[in-house]
Amino acid sequence: MMEENATTSTAPLFALMYSSYATEGTSPNSLEIILEQARRKNARLDITGILLYRQGRFYQYLEGTEEAVRGVYDEIQQDSRHTHLRILLETSVPSRRFSEWTMGYEPLRETTENAPAGFRSTFVDLEDTQSPANVLRAVTELTYWYRARASRVQ
Repeated sequence: MMEENATTSTAPLFALMYSSYATEGTSPNSLEIILEQARRKNARLDITGILLYRQGRFYQYLEGTEEAVRGVYDEIQQDSRHTHLRILLETSVPSRRFSEWTMGYEPLRETTENAPAGFRSTFVDLEDTQSPANVLRAVTELTYWYRARASRVQ
C-alpha cells in the first residue's frame, strides 16, 4: 500500500479535505480505477494524501502545493462519479501527513468484531466545518489509524 513520492517540492504546503457522495454505479472495480488514476496523477504533481470510502461516501485529504491541490480538486468537481462535494478543510500545513503515499486508500467496512479502544466509527467531526481544529484532529487520528493498518498489511 505504501508508495514513494516521485518528487519533493520546496513550495509551501497546502492541505484540502473534502467529502462527496459516489454516484450510482460506483463499484469496487471502479474505485480501483479511480485510485490508480489518482496515484499516477498525484505522483506527477507531488501530491500525497488518503482516500477513504464508506457507505457510498468519499472523504479525501490532499496535500501539496496549493496550486496543484486546488487543480486536482477542480477536476474532482467536474468528475461525474462524485456528487454533493463539500470542502471540510483548506489550510497551510507545516509538513506532510502522508508523505509515503501518493494516495493511501482504505475501504471502510462495517464489522461485527469488538472495536479496539479509540476506534473511529463515525466521521461526524469531519463534517464540523465551523471548527477546523476538530477536522485537523480527526485527520490526525485517521493518519495514525491508517499508518497502523498499512504496516500490518505489509
